[in-house]
This record gives sequence, structure tokens and C-alpha cells, in this order.
Amino acid sequence: MAGISGAFATKIANSPKAYEPRYDWSGSGPLHSGTLDNKTVKEAQDYYGCSGKVNQCATGTRSSGTGAPKAILFMTD
Repeated sequence: MAGISGAFATKIANSPKAYEPRYDWSGSGPLHSGTLDNKTVKEAQDYYGCSGKVNQCATGTRSSGTGAPKAILFMTD
């Protein structure tokens, strides 16, 4: 039972919060290319496979929540 409740708690902790900004994304990464609508920065990083600080991977325009009007994801070669 502890394993099930631990996994559930981890899933809840990693879920986006209602107030977290969401963006409409456009980008090209190692996993996917194209558009991705109404997703958080973390969700977009996971989708495109972007992580790093060098080359621009995707850009987002805020679609809901509060926060910066634009977001940019980068990846390292």
C-alpha cells in the first residue's frame, strides 16, 4: 500500500497547479516539433525534450494563468 500511495503523492506533486501559467508553444526539439497548446513550461520541456541554456528550442505565448507573457525554452547541443 505504501508504494501505491507514494506513487500517487509523487504524481500529485508533479501536476501543474491551477494558477501556474500555461503557454501556446511552437518549437522543434529532439523529441517533437510543431505546436503544443495550453501547457506549462515543464510540460513543454518534457514534450519537446528541451533542457539546457544554449540554443533556442521553443517559444510560448501565455494562454492562461499569471506570469510572463512569453516563455522561451533552450537546449544544449
